[in-house]
Amino acid sequence: MDFESFSFPRRVNRDKGVTLIELLVTVVVLGILSTIAAPSFLSFLEKQRLLGSVQGAANFIKLARAESLKRSTGVAFVVDRVDSMTWCYGLTDNVSLTCDCFIENSCSVGSKTYENLNTEFPNIKLSSVTPSNSVSAAFESTRGTINPTVSMVFETESGNSLELSTTLLGSSSICSSTGSFGGYDEC
Repeated sequence: MDFESFSFPRRVNRDKGVTLIELLVTVVVLGILSTIAAPSFLSFLEKQRLLGSVQGAANFIKLARAESLKRSTGVAFVVDRVDSMTWCYGLTDNVSLTCDCFIENSCSVGSKTYENLNTEFPNIKLSSVTPSNSVSAAFESTRGTINPTVSMVFETESGNSLELSTTLLGSSSICSSTGSFGGYDEC
């Protein structure tokens, strides 16, 4: 036998795509996985919105205190709650006039605007604000104390809630009124 003239038969390459069966199996598997993952993903989004709203308010409080001390002038943390689903908070250095955080660019410190509306956190309720639904808590410019102290409870539709409270000395703390949640201990 002459090995130089020997050649293997040519193989016909029919693997140029996927069959309809392979495509259907892939679509069914993806459908099953997405129905399993969707509730977990929605729960994750709700948790992140709750954390964002509370941590945003806590950051505004810290910033108000720091700006008050830095500028040697009063800075107020303003909360306005019409109902549990219509709320906002902001900062102003015009303590005598405060600000309306529902009106765009009305809350500012220096030339920078500080406002957060409930629309930035869909389905997050501000279930209570103490001492009242509309409060302007001013930081004193020499010691950084706050008057009045503020307590806010944010809540999800599924019942998870976080409470943000300030002390007279101007510090803030976050705790969960529904057991340990988002890394925060129970109140």
